[in-house]
Amino acid sequence: MKMATCIRKVASEEFGVSRGWRSEDKDNWWWNDDVQKAIKENKDCFRRLYLDRSADNIEKYKMAKKA
Repeated sequence: MKMATCIRKVASEEFGVSRGWRSEDKDNWWWNDDVQKAIKENKDCFRRLYLDRSADNIEKYKMAKKA
């Protein structure tokens, strides 16, 4: 127990202590209107594909993904 405590103490002194992962927002505020429309269309196509995996929805999603 003493050895584990000593190792933890030295490690925290050398490397510091992390407080876990921080969820950071994606920097999408600078995207222009064309990019935002393409991403919105891609998300819409994915939602439609998730609900109904028809050939038409698959093709639309592939095209939106390429855009």
